[in-house]
Amino acid sequence: MLRLAALTPEDCFVLLHNIRNVQALGDPARYLLPDEGIELYLKSCRERLGAAYFQTPRETVKDFVGLLNVLSQNPQTDYRALIGEIKTTAVQTQDEAVANPAREEEDLASLKL
Repeated sequence: MLRLAALTPEDCFVLLHNIRNVQALGDPARYLLPDEGIELYLKSCRERLGAAYFQTPRETVKDFVGLLNVLSQNPQTDYRALIGEIKTTAVQTQDEAVANPAREEEDLASLKL
């Protein structure tokens, strides 16, 4: 297993900025969320997830992409209201995943086609 250092708040901002840029096809005029929105989103993550959002950015990124998708489908929607409605539950940190590998297997076991 390769252990990576936790992301800093600045790393998270850059990561989300790049995701927003890709979603907008590199055109700043097509950004669905201003920099202020990314900062508000990260503040919301910090309040909901605590330090885990630095250690396991998976949920942070997943919810951010979902936010961009909703804004894309509903351009008249205020991003501030959407950010306030995001309800991410506790995430499994890397140390917890090593200590309890069965959790991931349980998720896979519940998959039905």
